[in-house]
Amino acid sequence: MSKKNNKTCIICGKSYSYCPSCHRDANKPSWSILFDSENCKNIYKICTEYRDGEIDKAIAYEKIKECDLTRLEDIVDITRKQIEDILSYKSTTIKVEKNEKEKKDEKIKKDEKSTKVFSKK
Repeated sequence: MSKKNNKTCIICGKSYSYCPSCHRDANKPSWSILFDSENCKNIYKICTEYRDGEIDKAIAYEKIKECDLTRLEDIVDITRKQIEDILSYKSTTIKVEKNEKEKKDEKIKKDEKSTKVFSKK
């Protein structure tokens, strides 16, 4: 019989029960020994793949967006810092897209001014 809350998730720190040799937990996935949920398992996988250079920040960002990060403050420090680093990709992308849009808008305004100058004749 498994002890109540005999495990602690290595990602979120939540206590949970798991006994791989107990009938009750026999059909649970093997990752249950480290993680309390599939969400925590996925977060760990994404962060380690990113850390190890197996995926770049853009891919990590797309994957981490699919995870439940509503309790980010409960995630262990080192993993939370990796997640925050990955999430910073979006703000960089938005700034670049905004700068490109601003440049296009400026070009359009310049073209409009040029057109007005030439059409005043």
